Amino acid sequence: IRDVFGQELTLRTLFENPTVASLARTIEGGQSIVSGPKPPPIVRIESTGRAPASFAQQSLWLLHQLEPGKVFYNFPAITTLTGTLNFEALVSALTAMTQRHEVLRTTFTSVDGELWQIISPAESFDLPLIDLSEIPDKARETETSRLISEEAGQTFDLARGPLMRGKLLRLSAEEHVALLTI
Repeated sequence: IRDVFGQELTLRTLFENPTVASLARTIEGGQSIVSGPKPPPIVRIESTGRAPASFAQQSLWLLHQLEPGKVFYNFPAITTLTGTLNFEALVSALTAMTQRHEVLRTTFTSVDGELWQIISPAESFDLPLIDLSEIPDKARETETSRLISEEAGQTFDLARGPLMRGKLLRLSAEEHVALLTI
């Protein structure tokens, strides 16, 4: 909106106009335009591979050092995928996500008492495929639950990474469960 129409809208205006049509009317009418200087553009900076850790990262590191083996900050996501699955496309999408978001490739190291984040180069995302389709239904449910619990409870090594991992469980040709933990 800023680039095309030369207007800066308030966040409130965006929420008050939840459809494209109402937002277009607001832009055409010049309503709720923020006055003042334009904010500077967001510019990507080149990574040197090492940067000071933020306060939140330092807190995470401290907890990791004080209570190794705890999963304070694990965020497990479990998604059931139904229909024909293109495994290569899924791996490609997860790889693209790790390429785009440096935080998923960041590890930590302490140098002279100061915590640093180290951003690793992007690599292909490793997504092990575990085929449970030949197991009887009851046992498959039990094994699926066990694998979900195991994945969610596994700690990360903040010094080695990666800080996102996953597994894909094949329940049948048309049903999979994706386990991702960040």
